[in-house]
Amino acid sequence: MRAAEEVAVFGGRGPGGVLTPPLERVLDRRATGSLLNLLAAAGSTVRAPADGRVDSVRDRDGLGTLALDHGNGWESSLSGLAGVLALAGQQVRRGNALGTLAEGLTPGQGVLGLSLNGWMLPASRYVLLS
Repeated sequence: MRAAEEVAVFGGRGPGGVLTPPLERVLDRRATGSLLNLLAAAGSTVRAPADGRVDSVRDRDGLGTLALDHGNGWESSLSGLAGVLALAGQQVRRGNALGTLAEGLTPGQGVLGLSLNGWMLPASRYVLLS
């Protein structure tokens, strides 16, 4: 992907503060490739990072993954969930509760992925984190 395409507009804005953090009280964050690993207390509420539609809900060994379609080719994924509240096809608004953070393999780790037209982007560039 060319650099000019990577900075395409998301919801009327460019990179660096477009998505709301999907977890409150993030204890630590690490970028792993294009994914953003967020560490928080297990049981923390996982929220929609932007308006969209739940494209899919998957469960593997008790850990849920949600794919959200934000329109105009933008999609995000959230994994490491337990107690998933959202259903496939459901419309969600920025900040809506989608589930809770599971203990999983790494206690309290949620993973955020972001793509544009099927190309993975570095999620850390698009999330407002203090």
